[in-house]
Amino acid sequence: DVPEDIFHQSMGSFLQQAEEEISQIQVEEVKVFSHVKEITKYFHGNAVKEEAHPFRIFVVVRDFTSMLDRVCKEVGRLQKSRNPPISSQKGPSSTSDDKLSRSLFPTDFDRN
Repeated sequence: DVPEDIFHQSMGSFLQQAEEEISQIQVEEVKVFSHVKEITKYFHGNAVKEEAHPFRIFVVVRDFTSMLDRVCKEVGRLQKSRNPPISSQKGPSSTSDDKLSRSLFPTDFDRN
């Protein structure tokens, strides 16, 4: 009988704690749905039409971020293909740059 009593006490304690947590979760659920309705109303203007699919806004946001991610990756690829890394570029040497700068802006070098 002792193990059964301990089991019943443990289960009773567990159920009481679970009921309290479920009540708290239900309160949070109401708050979350309220926020979802506000967000949906903000982005769609009419929450009544979206009432049947309140989480549709999250699908829209997911799709938008997915498109944005693809565009960012594509822009990165385009920039890499147009501008090879500096170490691999074969441009004029620094002495050539200095000569060009002196010819374009002679007064700047005369001051030094």
